[in-house]
Amino acid sequence: MFNKKTKCQKLLIFLSIFYFAQAASSTGATSNVVVEEPEFTDTIENITVAAGRNVKFACSVKNLGTYKVAWMHFEQSAILTVHNHVITRNPRISVTHDKHRTWFLHISNVQEEDKGRYMCQINTVTAKTQFGYLHVVVPPNIDDSLSSSDVIVREGANETLTCKATGSPQPSVKWKRDDNSKIAINKTLTVSEWEGETLELTRISRLDMGAYLCIASNGVPPTVSKRIKVSVDFPPMLWIPHQLVGAPLAYSVTLECFTEAHPSSLNYWTREDGQMIHESKKYHAENTVGTPSYKTHMKLTINNIQQTDYGTYKCVAKNPRGETDGTIRLYSSKYQSNLNEIDKSEQKSSSDPEGKSISYGHHVPSGVASSPGNLNCKLSLWILPIILFNALR
Repeated sequence: MFNKKTKCQKLLIFLSIFYFAQAASSTGATSNVVVEEPEFTDTIENITVAAGRNVKFACSVKNLGTYKVAWMHFEQSAILTVHNHVITRNPRISVTHDKHRTWFLHISNVQEEDKGRYMCQINTVTAKTQFGYLHVVVPPNIDDSLSSSDVIVREGANETLTCKATGSPQPSVKWKRDDNSKIAINKTLTVSEWEGETLELTRISRLDMGAYLCIASNGVPPTVSKRIKVSVDFPPMLWIPHQLVGAPLAYSVTLECFTEAHPSSLNYWTREDGQMIHESKKYHAENTVGTPSYKTHMKLTINNIQQTDYGTYKCVAKNPRGETDGTIRLYSSKYQSNLNEIDKSEQKSSSDPEGKSISYGHHVPSGVASSPGNLNCKLSLWILPIILFNALR
């Protein structure tokens, strides 16, 4: 008992034989001369081609006489051509021959559905057939409708990225980060690359923020990729390197805060009464975006300090996920005590957790050069009479 496909194929062969029957019977009836039957002189070569190209199959015969050659697509059970005539309605199919010796089946703009066995048949009483196989390879393509697009995730949540690719052969998919940093799959596993159509990120953090590339390849150029941006939202956080800052009257001083927030926060300074500080000759505020871009360095410079400038200052950061602030107290320090520190350093500095230098301004008395050597020399001359006076008392 034949299955349905086998029956269809046998019917195809039967119909083709029937189609040629008149030519075959007339050939045998009109002459008693023994005519050598046609036969194939070469095999049909298998062809591998990329989709969109043109191909042709060659079927070589001898002693064709009044017999006819037909081309068929075996899997589709479709008669394509009979001798010089195109039977199929497919406009991409055509047939030519080389003085009836070689019959060429032409397929233009090959599509993936064209793959399969192609049969060349001679309509002898017992039909003679041979086959050639068409392999159609298709470069990879990423299906945007079935793949992830840019996403925004709350910090601490899980996220799964998906990348669906088609092609022939079936493409393989791998993931990389756009900046070549490692991918954190979970707390214990980090990798440079991840293979598979899905990438699962567990308890995502701000360190996972950035662009991810899904790359599809199957050996047929070109390799294709899709860039997926992952944004991680979290409320603002503050780091204050110095919460207590001393400076004498008439000096300038710089207060500093470091913030992290996504989306980017609104950053500003206030006094202890909540009044916002605005740009003026007295105050200069500066926000510098760091790396990664969710980091910001806030600086507030207070010029020509007066008694009313002492007190509490707040750096404030707000975004849609929350709000936070930090407090810095500015107090009065005596100029005489600062002179004792000049030999140690012209500027005071410390480091934040990331090793950044935090500098504070200093005041240079009128008539004293600002270079460190001149500063120490002239200050020494300035205080020498005081030292001698105290020694002679």
